[in-house]
Amino acid sequence: MQLIHTREAKAFLSHDFSQAGMKRPLLPAFLKTGAMLISKGATPSQKNVIANHFMNPIEGAHTRLLRLLRPFLRLNGEAIFDDLDPIPALDPERIYSPRLMPAVDLLVDFDHFVALNTLYPNVYGDPNTVEEAAAFVSKGLARIDGAAKFIESGKLELRG
Repeated sequence: MQLIHTREAKAFLSHDFSQAGMKRPLLPAFLKTGAMLISKGATPSQKNVIANHFMNPIEGAHTRLLRLLRPFLRLNGEAIFDDLDPIPALDPERIYSPRLMPAVDLLVDFDHFVALNTLYPNVYGDPNTVEEAAAFVSKGLARIDGAAKFIESGKLELRG
């Protein structure tokens, strides 16, 4: 089970953790919509076409976030989550499509980035770096709405 520790990452799980006036797209809503869209495919290849349509932005956001994590690779981050109460990234009562798991990995890596950036603030020295990383996650998760409209309109060509 993957856990989320930082308040910034928890804000993508529930609006209860959001800062005043800041609402972020939520991972549970992304997973629910993504599962519904994938179920529209009749064959495994159609399901892959549908999933790729909205998972590509997630993969792109994850790549950009991993670039931000590179400077922390050689640092000792053993105590990065001390004094932080974790919550599960996924509802343990539900079963999720493996095609959607990169979105969870994106949030978990964002959680690690926030904790490492807090523990080692001199690596970047810019307080806006966490907001930049949060924007990557937000944009990746928010693209599901446009993808859903496109897929439901019938404009996505499904072969197979």
